[in-house]
Amino acid sequence: MPKRWYCTGLESTGRTIRQEAETPAGFMDILNRSIVTWIDYITDDPVKDLPVVAAQLGFSEGLINNLSLCDQLNYSDFDNEMWFTYPAIQIRGSDVKPYSMVVLIRKGLVFTFHVRLVDKRFLRLRRYSETILRKIPLDIKPEDKLTILLSRILEANNDSNFRHLRIIEEFGDTLNRDLMDRDVDKSTLGPKIYLMKHALIIYLNALWESVDVLQAIRFGDAELLTDDPKLVNLFTAMVEQVK
Repeated sequence: MPKRWYCTGLESTGRTIRQEAETPAGFMDILNRSIVTWIDYITDDPVKDLPVVAAQLGFSEGLINNLSLCDQLNYSDFDNEMWFTYPAIQIRGSDVKPYSMVVLIRKGLVFTFHVRLVDKRFLRLRRYSETILRKIPLDIKPEDKLTILLSRILEANNDSNFRHLRIIEEFGDTLNRDLMDRDVDKSTLGPKIYLMKHALIIYLNALWESVDVLQAIRFGDAELLTDDPKLVNLFTAMVEQVK
């Protein structure tokens, strides 16, 4: 089983450091030594854990209180810190579930918070995180570094979301065969068609939520993120991908 906490940072020398743990007690040294850091947390109880772990990492009371409005909001910017939620789509059979990945950002830090039930996408991201950090240029602005790291995390999550569409496609292919088969009991087709449509609607709603958040990042003019057109275009490309 993976450790609940994971932290990796890029030092000004280009060296990367990482640590897995059950508490973030040892992460402060990594944060102090790094020019950009990613911390990941796996939760079994998001409602209970989110305010606690956000406070442990030094996010403000105002931001933590604002997180309680997650059901109504998916993006909020406080100038020197910000948060948003982003769908991590999980499909098992015909059951489509868009879990919320919560992302908190402050100077030099991207923190991701997600439930354990989501597939292994974040474990893969942990495995390659040092490679991602080493590819960030050392001589660019802090907000540019933060933006590149954020874009890589969202891109990896999108790729996993897109791969899950294949499961729906396979379900649809099976349904098409049943529709063409004269020997299939026609009374079973109605529920199958409903399940197919319902799965697609949930999946598409999650993708549109992704677009909303990417557009907010792209046009929100957040102080923490870049205004470099080339880097902003990373999110433009992701919007087009999702569409």
